[in-house]
Amino acid sequence: MFYVQKVLKNPTHVNYQDYKVPYVFEIDDKTKNFLIVPERNTDLLHRFCNIRAAVWWLSIDNFFKLPYLFLLLNQELLVELLLLY
Repeated sequence: MFYVQKVLKNPTHVNYQDYKVPYVFEIDDKTKNFLIVPERNTDLLHRFCNIRAAVWWLSIDNFFKLPYLFLLLNQELLVELLLLY
């Protein structure tokens, strides 16, 4: 689990600490890793070349609330993402 803000203690919410999910503060761009982002953060996918990536669609409405997103995504990727879901 990646956390944006670095903290001194465990950043995992207390309700999820029983799962003991490992966490990091930096994303390691290697093929052994997997990056899952919500539809509101697909712009993050273009920052990495090697990592395996996927979009977790929470709501199609969230995606279309971001008009600038279409400028960030190339058209082929946008079509591919929309056809997958």
